[in-house]
Amino acid sequence: MITIHCGLHKAGSSSIQLALKLLGKSKGRVMIVPNPTDDRTEQGWSGLIKALARSSDAIFSDENLLGTPDDGFKLAPARPST
Repeated sequence: MITIHCGLHKAGSSSIQLALKLLGKSKGRVMIVPNPTDDRTEQGWSGLIKALARSSDAIFSDENLLGTPDDGFKLAPARPST
């Protein structure tokens, strides 16, 4: 089974990733949490996907799959000032 977590920035993703890492270590799972400096080209993603596919139990978690923090919040309506 491959579990994919696609969190948004500033929505608790770092805490979820920490918990997933601890769970992954205790159960012997493959855990992949890409860093912002990782290769995000097609070749880089291919390597990550192949690592997941080689495992019968893997977790992939990334808060950048859905865009940057600005992407996630720029379309949100402004809150009126009180």
